[in-house]
Amino acid sequence: MRKKFIPLFIVAFILGSIITVSKLITAPPKTSSSKAQELPSNLVDPNFDSVQSRIIAGFPTFPIYPGAKIKESRKEKGAQESIKGYTGLWEVGVNNNVADIVSWYKTNLAEEGWSVQSSGENASLTEDIIQANKGDVSVVIIIEMEDTESIDILVNIPL
Repeated sequence: MRKKFIPLFIVAFILGSIITVSKLITAPPKTSSSKAQELPSNLVDPNFDSVQSRIIAGFPTFPIYPGAKIKESRKEKGAQESIKGYTGLWEVGVNNNVADIVSWYKTNLAEEGWSVQSSGENASLTEDIIQANKGDVSVVIIIEMEDTESIDILVNIPL
């Protein structure tokens, strides 16, 4: 009788674990109304440190290139769960080009009070890097033609 008890216990444990994980995966994300007001609610998911196809809650206000679609965003944490910064990855079609995107960012960053520190020193037809500051906040934007179908715009904002 004891031999049957151990396998049944193991099966019950495994089934319980599967049910618990299933509930976690299918549970709707919780939202924070104060964070949802900062960004469109359909793009915010405050429950994770990294999200796909959404802007993570708390992401600083920042100009986004027109037509760019968010692929992923994340918050980077340091000691005691303090936030060290944010990273967002957007994608645009190749009907845009790297030089036009760089020009748009230089213009729009300046219009929003950012001081562009560097841009274009390593410019090529397929990639460029922009660094800018606004008060105590700095940003690094990497614009890179990823393949023949898309250009990635990586925005890194360390805090």
